[in-house]
Amino acid sequence: MRNLLMNKRPVTLLLLLASVFLLTVATLAQTSDNGSQAGTAVVNQAGGAYQSDGNNLTGTSATVSETVKAVAGVRVTPDETSPSANTAPSERVAKVFSICNAGNGPDSFMIPRLEVTSPATLVSLHFDNDSSGTLTDADTPITLGATASPNLTASQCIGVIAVIDINDALPDSTVTIRLTARSASDQAAGEAPQDQGTIIIAVGKRHRFTSPDNPALPPRKLVDGQSTRFAGSGESLSYTIEFRNSGSVPATHVIVSDNL
Repeated sequence: MRNLLMNKRPVTLLLLLASVFLLTVATLAQTSDNGSQAGTAVVNQAGGAYQSDGNNLTGTSATVSETVKAVAGVRVTPDETSPSANTAPSERVAKVFSICNAGNGPDSFMIPRLEVTSPATLVSLHFDNDSSGTLTDADTPITLGATASPNLTASQCIGVIAVIDINDALPDSTVTIRLTARSASDQAAGEAPQDQGTIIIAVGKRHRFTSPDNPALPPRKLVDGQSTRFAGSGESLSYTIEFRNSGSVPATHVIVSDNL
């Protein structure tokens, strides 16, 4: 009887070890990089096999089922540490942030705070519903701390368009825009997760048209390649106007006129 019990004890231990090993593998398999969607059922059953008195025996545990809980998360980009664009004093610019659902289930998001470097000011804030990157009638105006985004599935993103007046910001300075987004889901275990994105704009000198060779001189105008020319009746003359933008920002919608 003693020998029989001694033979069975290692067998029982092997079954227990097999069960623990299989259960551990199943648990590790759930910790993937992508995570599991909220509401996913995780089912686990341990099993083992052993021999006793020449017989192959098997055993299984009871089935254990758990449901993945919803976990909220948010990611705001870009997160700049140096300027990504240039502008000039008194300009109006529109910059786009991206808010992504980093949780494992559907969620919507609010903008509790937007900070901009003085003297620049916020003009308007909109959810970019049509993903155009520009302000359109389809975009929803945002009231800070009150307006929620459309419901986003896990990993889905939406843009936020911030329109900023640069006002009298000094040349060679920077304007920093910081936007904070927060999950609108009810987080009973603590505060709703939030994240912050940053856009930095360099403020330069306004566009300034000068001579192409000397920024201290005005644009250059020549007639047949000369500064002055004497012409007789019936002659054809060729005028050229040359200039360079010596400012720090692009000049747009430039109009050139030459009155004779």
